[in-house]
Amino acid sequence: MKVDSSLAAAGGASGVALTGERGLFQRTVFRWLGLRPLADGRLQLRTEVGAVLARPSAQIPGTQMFRTGGDTTVRGYGYRDIGVVLANGQIAPGRYEAVGSVEWQRPIKRDGLPSNFESVLFIDTGAVSDKPSQIRFSTGVGTGVRWRSPVGPVQADIAYGIKAKRFRLHMSVGFVF
Repeated sequence: MKVDSSLAAAGGASGVALTGERGLFQRTVFRWLGLRPLADGRLQLRTEVGAVLARPSAQIPGTQMFRTGGDTTVRGYGYRDIGVVLANGQIAPGRYEAVGSVEWQRPIKRDGLPSNFESVLFIDTGAVSDKPSQIRFSTGVGTGVRWRSPVGPVQADIAYGIKAKRFRLHMSVGFVF
């Protein structure tokens, strides 16, 4: 019997802005990963949302804010390429983050039996902004292969970033949550 499974994690931190107008801030992140068995394969669903709550004038350290994009978040974009776009075109961290992914994983069969390889099709989307009303998602779509190696899963994906209008190769080793 196949069973659905999921993992969830939540975290929070508080701090004091030490530059500009000093004040308290709260950083909260929630992550969820779910696996849904199918007749041939499974769906992997993933989401992450985060918020930094503080007065608008508080200067929050960039390390406590959000950027996304890359191998384990929104494929089709470079590592941390999704954030708040400044007037000079640079990408800065923002106070709000939302990321989601759907991945269809199917075993690659050899002589009718599942092998240590899987094929995947996926769609990832994510956004970072300083205000919830300014959230604008960047989406990536693609395909890839997984190998259950002796040292853990190895993944190789090719993704197309719709806003970036380019293909990217993404590779990783190990489990991602």
